[in-house]
Amino acid sequence: ETVTSVLGITGSKVALPCNITPPVQDDAVALILWYKDDITKPIYSVDARKTSIDQARHVTGHAVSSRVSLSLDDNPSMLFLENLTEEDEGEYRCRVDFRRARSRNGIVFLQLVVPPKKPIITDQNGEILESLIGPYNEGDNLHLICEAEEGKPLPSVTWWRESVLLDDTYTVTPHGVVRNELEILSLKRHDLMAVFTCQASNNNFSQPAVAAVTVDMNFRPISVKMEGGPRPMSAEKPVDIVCKSAGSKPPAVISWWMGSTRLKHNKDTVSADGNFTSSVLTFRPSIDDNGKQLTCRAENPLIAGSALDDTWDLEIHYVPQLVLRLGSKLRHFRIQEGNDVYMECDIRANPWVTEIGWTFEGRELHTNVSAGLIISNQSLVLQRVQRTNRGHYTCSASNSEGIGESKPLYLSIQYSPVCVPGQKILYGATRHEEVKVVCEVDADPTDVSFHWSFNKSGENMEDVPFVSEGTRSTATVTAKTDYDYGTLTCTGSNSVGLQKEPCVYTVITAGPPDPVQNCTLMNITQHSFRLECTEGSNGGLRQHFVMEVHDTQLHRLRANHTSDTPVFQVRDLPPDTGFVVVVYAANAKGRSQAVVLRVNTQNNKQPDHRKGSRWQLTSQVMVVILSAVVLVILLTGVAVIVIRKTRRRMHEQKRHMKRNCKTSEALLKNGKEGNPDMCIIVPDEDEKPPEIAYQNPPEVITMTNPYIDDLYCPRETKPPSPYLSDYDKEEPIRRRDNVLVRLQHSLTRRKRSCDADRGMDEGSQLQTFGTLDKKGGVSLPTSISQHQSMETMIADDPPDCIQVTSAK
Repeated sequence: ETVTSVLGITGSKVALPCNITPPVQDDAVALILWYKDDITKPIYSVDARKTSIDQARHVTGHAVSSRVSLSLDDNPSMLFLENLTEEDEGEYRCRVDFRRARSRNGIVFLQLVVPPKKPIITDQNGEILESLIGPYNEGDNLHLICEAEEGKPLPSVTWWRESVLLDDTYTVTPHGVVRNELEILSLKRHDLMAVFTCQASNNNFSQPAVAAVTVDMNFRPISVKMEGGPRPMSAEKPVDIVCKSAGSKPPAVISWWMGSTRLKHNKDTVSADGNFTSSVLTFRPSIDDNGKQLTCRAENPLIAGSALDDTWDLEIHYVPQLVLRLGSKLRHFRIQEGNDVYMECDIRANPWVTEIGWTFEGRELHTNVSAGLIISNQSLVLQRVQRTNRGHYTCSASNSEGIGESKPLYLSIQYSPVCVPGQKILYGATRHEEVKVVCEVDADPTDVSFHWSFNKSGENMEDVPFVSEGTRSTATVTAKTDYDYGTLTCTGSNSVGLQKEPCVYTVITAGPPDPVQNCTLMNITQHSFRLECTEGSNGGLRQHFVMEVHDTQLHRLRANHTSDTPVFQVRDLPPDTGFVVVVYAANAKGRSQAVVLRVNTQNNKQPDHRKGSRWQLTSQVMVVILSAVVLVILLTGVAVIVIRKTRRRMHEQKRHMKRNCKTSEALLKNGKEGNPDMCIIVPDEDEKPPEIAYQNPPEVITMTNPYIDDLYCPRETKPPSPYLSDYDKEEPIRRRDNVLVRLQHSLTRRKRSCDADRGMDEGSQLQTFGTLDKKGGVSLPTSISQHQSMETMIADDPPDCIQVTSAK
């Protein structure tokens, strides 16, 4: 009988040996029986008593029927037990019966090893940890506990990092639990994704039971930087500032701060590996940001205290900011004429200003000590201010960012009353007409008291009735006789003092207005032109202005315009057409003399402008040009001869006319009023046919209301006119004067002849070169409308009568 020990591991397979070899060669196995412990019934049997061993029937017991098998091929034979359990441990007995020899028994002791269960890893709070654990923050302590239960014998529990043994010290609890604690102080960046393994093992045959965890970690950022470094920035000009951070896990959160105020309008991006974070701040600095701190902060919000800052001290450049103030002593003081005024310009600028300027009502100021104006850097002194010093003052300063200007400071100066310029000073009135004369003054303060006096013709000053309101006073004057016209004076006073220069108004006998002056034609096109004149005296009454446009070809009125000012725009005219333009003023007392002008609209043909073309002259063209030049020279010579003869004849006729001219006060008056170029025809009291006299080109004709019976001619000597050229001043008697005299003389003779033939009353039927009808129209002589010259009209002297009628 043999005894053998076999070690098995629960859950695995074990082989129990049994020697079945016969002791002699001619013997054979008849029966094999396996028993366990004290069980009388075999757990496995092979019966070869009636057959050979190879054909013998194998029988298993019910307890291990599915887990036991016998191998006869091995020597010794092996009884295999699978999926061992703790109940399988014990004594196994093998009995072998031979056909001839005695039976053989073998004893096998099966000893089982129970491996421990998979160990369990927990934290110090008892929370089970598996696979990926964390994340743990960089710098945290890692405390792991591994516990292994069961196992026979009790297992050893160890900690490993990959293949490196970290800790093999373990303890056994009273409950039979084997425990090993691992503590790692201050996790580092290299501990990210580290694998820590706990092994439990109680034999050398099987793999140890293991449990492992992988450590995930959070990293704090290791750097943050604003690109470009601190630099000056311009106020109100956007600038992009880039800030980058690295080393944070997860990616850092970047924030922007102005002092303790968080800024917005930033855009963040993260690199593909998550290691870098970029933030772009669109920053529009303001003036108030100068000197403040701009901070870029990178922070891992999962790690307290992980923030890193990069800070700039801001230098903001801006256009100078200015505030203009009166001197401190003047701010609560009413400034009057004669006071001294002091102004201060407060400047705030970065960089500091390089130039300071002052303006008054938009005009630059410079130091003028004689005028009481002193500028000293940021101060302005006005000595002995007058009313003219009131207005808006500004100070300005410049630096590299630009020019800044203060808000206008209005300097208010109290002053005694002065007359308001541009008010009506000439009043026209008829007898027994009540006239309201308005006196308006400018004063500060506006509480004004008025005093009126009236200096009549031949009388002393006397008071007149009036009413006042503020800075306006109205006096009432009634002219009952011819001596009730004269001059009124209006004097105001306020708290500052008495008006120095009184306002003077003149009351005259109302009459028609004076004619317009300085008429100018401009902007003449194919279909339009513009006329601008200067108005004359209104005769003491409100006046308006009338313009008539007469078509010289169609002999009809083309346009009629009325305006409050002598400025007219005429449109929708036919091209290449001549027109006569008549302008006069009118008021309630009548009309002024008319001013007549000639104008031609442009034709439709446009000049041919060809750039870069060259004349290629042939011999034939040269001949034509030379012939034309010779012809022009000949014609010029003939013209000179004709002009000299004509002047000689005109001179003789002029001396003849002067002998027939009358001398009157009208001539003297006309000469004194600056109209020496006109030949004035004195009218009777009833009839008012017009007279035409030419002035400088364009052909300006002044139409008056004279009779042709009394003819006055220009004097030999006449005062200079501002509107005449030097050549006109040197030769007082011009050719046009002779032309007009001859024209008037010719028209007189023609008319008298016609009236005599027709038997018409000269006092009622007399007509002249042109006349104004009741509607104000002007009818021109046929010869003029057909562009016939005055010289031709006088030289031809046709017997036919020239009759001018009103335009219908």
